[in-house]
Amino acid sequence: MVGRLQIIKQVLLLFIFILYNSYSQTVSGISSEIKVLMPFSFTRIGAANIGKGNAAIAEEGNPAAAFINPSALHTDSMMIYLEGGKRNHIDWIMDVELDGPLILPAYIAILKSTNLGTISAGYYQFYNISYKDFFTVVTLEHPEGTGELFEVSSKTKIHSFFCSGSYLLKESIRFGLTFSLNYLTEFDQIYNSKGEGSGLGIQLIGGVLSKPVENLNVAAVFKYTGDIKYDLKLEGPDFDLQIDTTGIYGNNPPIDASLKSNGYPFIVKFPWSLELGCSYNFLQYYTFLAKLDFQRWAHLGESYLDKTQIHSGIEIAVSPILKCSLGFFTQYHPSKYNEEYYDQKFFTIGFEHSFMRNCSLAVTFMDSHLFYNKEFLQTYIASSVSINF
Repeated sequence: MVGRLQIIKQVLLLFIFILYNSYSQTVSGISSEIKVLMPFSFTRIGAANIGKGNAAIAEEGNPAAAFINPSALHTDSMMIYLEGGKRNHIDWIMDVELDGPLILPAYIAILKSTNLGTISAGYYQFYNISYKDFFTVVTLEHPEGTGELFEVSSKTKIHSFFCSGSYLLKESIRFGLTFSLNYLTEFDQIYNSKGEGSGLGIQLIGGVLSKPVENLNVAAVFKYTGDIKYDLKLEGPDFDLQIDTTGIYGNNPPIDASLKSNGYPFIVKFPWSLELGCSYNFLQYYTFLAKLDFQRWAHLGESYLDKTQIHSGIEIAVSPILKCSLGFFTQYHPSKYNEEYYDQKFFTIGFEHSFMRNCSLAVTFMDSHLFYNKEFLQTYIASSVSINF
């Protein structure tokens, strides 16, 4: 039984990172796997924004506003902004542990004021998921192992290169737009075979920021991410396996599995979203922030549901150079079949400190362990520095 279980795990791991969360579809006569990326591996950005529950779409002057709300881009001169983060290891399905990557840089940008508003350009690590493990090769002839190690690893990233701008229409209304070129890379190691693939796509983000009354900002943001097409090409020997599942899944026939070097075509699809938010400053030292994030997933496949995420936060100006923030947000999973396993609610806390007149440092922490007692939970720590010239 040990030998069979080990074989089953190995074979499933061969395909779990290539084909997980995907389904087949014929496009223009070509059969491709449609892949939907996992929401928990998209990078949260804006260290100060994270500390406020990722709710700060109606807050003017955020250096990472290009991907939060481009209409909120604002600087009086020129600014350089750099951000990085660290995600914890995550217990995933079948005792698999996802790596906890150091995401550096997570976001880097230059902002410059103009006569019409503010422009920005830079880089954002949009998506990052990776796994690596080693197993002893087990066969039916050698159930205790052959002594050979079996490596299964996968790493997928999306790098976004963007330009963004905000335009001050009048005293109380700003518009903004971000255009991003997304570059996906995937690298896999499966036994003696290596896989590699890459593809391009675009992302558009439009936002508006208004100040209808004193101390109150309201905002709306629309985000669209285009499909990314790529071929995962494998280099190495083809191999076929037949897996005896007796005693594991009942009296089912053996599982036939194969890995071929001719490649696999993929189309990566993304949801689009509409976000509505506000920020309200009261008693001079306190700012309350809230956001509703409607995410359109249902068009990606029959197994997906639309979701609305809730974000809220509060910022407290402790002194002229120190701000503290607390927040909460939901990350409900869009799949019909495993949403309870992946659903999360996050608590956030952040600090922002200004120093040397023109520099600012932010540190933030988000975690879902407070609300659940289950395996799949996340922690993320982010830090950023901005310098004004």
